[in-house]
Amino acid sequence: MSAANERHRDRTSSFESPAYVRAFLRHRRIAASALRFWVDSVARLLPIVPSRADVLDACCGPGRLTIPIAEALGSSTRVFGVDRSRAMIAQCRELARSLPVRSVTACQCDILTYQHEPGFDVILVSEALHAFDELGPLLYKLRVLLRQGGSLIIRSPSHAQLKQIEWLQAFDGLLAHDCARTPDTAVIEKALTENGFVEIHSDAVDESTVYATKEDYVEPLIDRAYSILERLTNEELELGASQLASNMQDGSIRHTFGTTRTIARKDSKE
Repeated sequence: MSAANERHRDRTSSFESPAYVRAFLRHRRIAASALRFWVDSVARLLPIVPSRADVLDACCGPGRLTIPIAEALGSSTRVFGVDRSRAMIAQCRELARSLPVRSVTACQCDILTYQHEPGFDVILVSEALHAFDELGPLLYKLRVLLRQGGSLIIRSPSHAQLKQIEWLQAFDGLLAHDCARTPDTAVIEKALTENGFVEIHSDAVDESTVYATKEDYVEPLIDRAYSILERLTNEELELGASQLASNMQDGSIRHTFGTTRTIARKDSKE
């Protein structure tokens, strides 16, 4: 196994925790408007008259985007979900069984070693770049997996967007660590260029949600629904969550959250 594969495995070890997977499924729902935006982003990049289009959701987790994409695109498109977490892929497969058309293939493996022929028309990578300490090996692999002229879509928060998340600032050092592990948009664009992608552009996406009460806002934190919270002890987590709640007004709470969509294309002349 390569050094890049080893480091990736170390960074994703917590994703096998049943408690984390349960918390992720319970609390990490994508807002309906944002979900439509990402599904449409994939659909618009597919061939106009495909005989059979193939879409890959790389590092798909439990299928939060895999399944809606398959539902929207129908039987003319094959959707593949790949994740190295056995627990996450088990959830993705369970959700896929509810679809009327068997158009989803969920594979438990490392994206850095995944093989698929003849290639994908569109590849989506959603909130996964923090699991890789080097973008080069990942982006090179994704370009190999794309067909000529195929498109890559990256969904990842910029550093400016991370700084707008209130709860990240409630725990000492957590925001700095999240910025350190998550590549900023300019870094992503530079790495895409270095790995042979063309027609690269990015735009911000507002995915904010509203919680009915401040208790609802804090509950995902207590349940450690975000992997970065694994850095905290129980005492640190409870103290930070309590202080956060005490500073909030009663009533509905807006959870400010944004991501950046970066689209790049594999040169059709390769």
